[in-house]
Formats: sequence, C-alpha cells, structure tokens
Amino acid sequence: MWNSFYAVSTGAMGALIGAGPLLRKIYFPPFAPVVGNALATLQQTAIELGLLLLVYVALLNVGWTVLLLPVLVALLAAFSMGVGLLLAMLNARMRDINYIVQVALNLLFYAAPIVYPVTLVTQRYAEQPWLRIYEFNPITSFVEVFRDVLWDLRLPPLWQIGYLVGISLGVLFLGWRFFQARAADVSEEL
Repeated sequence: MWNSFYAVSTGAMGALIGAGPLLRKIYFPPFAPVVGNALATLQQTAIELGLLLLVYVALLNVGWTVLLLPVLVALLAAFSMGVGLLLAMLNARMRDINYIVQVALNLLFYAAPIVYPVTLVTQRYAEQPWLRIYEFNPITSFVEVFRDVLWDLRLPPLWQIGYLVGISLGVLFLGWRFFQARAADVSEEL
C-alpha cells in the first residue's frame, strides 16, 4: 500500500518534468504522463497483490474480505492520483518541491502504522487526547483497512471505509482542479 502511494505521488512529479521537452514540441494533455505513470504503478501494485494473495492462499489465510481489495485499490489509486496531480503541478512551478516532498513522505512513513502496530498510538489517547488526529491521517486509515482485509480477515469499520471514499474522491477532485487550472501554461514552466 505504501509503495503504491509513494510511487504514484512522487512519480507524478518526475513524469510531468520528464514530459516537458515533448510538451513544448507537440500538444497533448499535460495530465497524460501523470496518468500514465499512475497506471504503470497500479499494474505493478496488482502484480504485487497477486503474489501476496498466492502466499496467503498457501498459508490458508484468505477469506471473503479479499473481495474488497479492488475497491480499496481503486480508493488508494484515486487518493494517490489526487496527491500526485497536486505535487506534479507544484513541482513544475517550483523545482525544489521535489526535495521537500521526499523528506515529508519519509516523515509520513513513520507517522503511519506501517512498521509498528496502531495500538502503540491509540493506547495513549487517554493521557494525550490530541493524538486522536492520528486516526484522520488517510495513510493510517489505508494501512489499517488493508491490514483488516488481508491479515485479520475482517470487515473494516464502515466509518473508516466511508472516510476513505470521501477523502479519496475529495483529494482526487482537488488535485484534478488544481492541475487543470494551471495546465494551460505548464509547458512554459517545464
């Protein structure tokens, strides 16, 4: 999940910059390289998930919840694509954004329960109530939902799925609008 998000988000910046010389020569939609990068990353994610499912089948750790995977991958793709569109346009305007994003995403990796259990943070809610904002980190929600579906074989809480639907579609909409509003003159920036 993290690898897919990271590859789509950071790859969008490189895809748009890499297409700059071609965009100056011929016209094509500036979002095409960003979407192409995202589709290539999603293909890789599908292969990785397929291999993971084969391992789970071999270990007899599959359940009906695996049917939710296409929906979750689509939500992750929408969220990642929205972030990628936003970052790609910002990076086209200000080239140092790429370096800032790399550092920020490394921090975000440790701000989500990827290498530690979520209970490490949730058990501190009583003494530090402000930590409840942790639950609204979309990456945390994605990690927990994928963990519920694949590892624990249980249906994630409906509020969490609703939150992911809302945040994914909202970020995709905002990223698309931001990108399209500035796409007309992006070839001069590249």
